[in-house]
Amino acid sequence: MDRILIILLYILLFLIMYIDINKKYIPNILNFSILVLSIFICGIDKIDIFFIGASCYTLPILIFYGYMSDILKKEVFGFGDIKLIIALGGLLYQGEINIFLQIYIFYLLVFSLATLYIIIYIVISYCRNKPLKIRGVELAFAPYICFAFIIIYNFNLMEKIIEKIY
Repeated sequence: MDRILIILLYILLFLIMYIDINKKYIPNILNFSILVLSIFICGIDKIDIFFIGASCYTLPILIFYGYMSDILKKEVFGFGDIKLIIALGGLLYQGEINIFLQIYIFYLLVFSLATLYIIIYIVISYCRNKPLKIRGVELAFAPYICFAFIIIYNFNLMEKIIEKIY
């Protein structure tokens, strides 16, 4: 049963990536579906740990959103991205292990994937001798959140890194 729920979760994540890349928004029904699936995967008996993880993983992005929106005077993230992190954060939290280290690893991977995409985009534009258009370009952020989640969750990366540290 767990395996079916995880496969369904991955299907929804790939659907979110596709929609966000093409339309630059994440439908609420998909975020809500992922939240419900995540609760069932985590287990009703661990719902308290799930909500601790969901809120702790969301806090850094909300702070970043607030400051960057003030600095740039425009919306930096859509709230669909934030709702997606809420839904996935509960599954990523391992409980009783340094939460700040877990959050750091997750966001490091998310922003590394986004940076890698930007670098590849710049290199390809340079090689094709095409002018680089950066102003006004919106970057769909959900694919990086989803890929980071899939990498960490599927390969049990969080536990492996924390075992090496402790």
